[in-house]
Amino acid sequence: MYPATETDENLRSFNDQPVSDGAYPPWIVGSDEENYPLTRKVQRDIWIHQHPVNCRDPNIKFLVADWEKLPGFGIGAQLAGMAGLLAIAINEKRVLVTGYFNRADHDGCKASRGSWSCYFFLETSQECRDRAFELITNKEAWEKGTIKGKDSYKSKERWTAKVPRVWGDPWSYLQPTTDINGSLIAVHHKMDRRWWRAQAVRYLMRFQTEYTCGLLNVARHAAFGKEAAKMVLASIDRDWPKVITNQPKSEIEEFVWSNHRPWVPRPLLSMHVRMGDKACEMKVVEFEGYMELAHRIQMRFPHLKNVWLSTEMQVSIF
Repeated sequence: MYPATETDENLRSFNDQPVSDGAYPPWIVGSDEENYPLTRKVQRDIWIHQHPVNCRDPNIKFLVADWEKLPGFGIGAQLAGMAGLLAIAINEKRVLVTGYFNRADHDGCKASRGSWSCYFFLETSQECRDRAFELITNKEAWEKGTIKGKDSYKSKERWTAKVPRVWGDPWSYLQPTTDINGSLIAVHHKMDRRWWRAQAVRYLMRFQTEYTCGLLNVARHAAFGKEAAKMVLASIDRDWPKVITNQPKSEIEEFVWSNHRPWVPRPLLSMHVRMGDKACEMKVVEFEGYMELAHRIQMRFPHLKNVWLSTEMQVSIF
């Protein structure tokens, strides 16, 4: 583990580094200390890279790629693959344009069927997407390298793409949190790739669509609906309040109090249980092991009362 004094000194010098001018990306919440190093600057720079002023500028180059759709590939693998392509696009000064997304190929997505935009904002502007898809049929554009596709790169190039170095090496300030048999692993290989994948995923999953919000609301209601209802009922003094629809809202109600996210109990421990198919990649830990870890964390943080369990298996019985 790193000495505390050395780590503190590194963080102080890191926080003194200047960030690019302009507004911070609104999809990043929390303080800088609550996010990975340089997250706000990186997210802003990725957005600028992906949104050139003039998509028809002859100097603008594109990388067009469908999401991975091989059998057995989960959303995690798809995001990792697209993170590699985004890294290539930034390194080669290309605008990444995503194509077909098999998980959106259903009736619920309606007009955005087969597109990432069913769930989140698109990775670039519609103007750039239109221009890129025009160039796909242009033989000269392929020959000049104005446009490239996923098959323009070997599989290893995509999955282990070189992490952009335009922001230096902010991953060197991360403290790994891997605990193996009571020992903390202080140094990890490929921390740069972990940092970059987190940045790429954060950009790609910015701003949920109405459809995604609906799915999340159903999950939240199933998990925390009763708890939320109890809180509301406990806040009522006597009689059930009358619904007044014509009463105008004050400005603070309209512009401040209304700007909040759906309620979930906090603090909330999110724990992903790897099961089933993942046994081909790693030693799968029994469910009891996850519960032991949750208990250890709760003993250290007694105010923690809620654990959110997730798994890649659609049918699981605990």
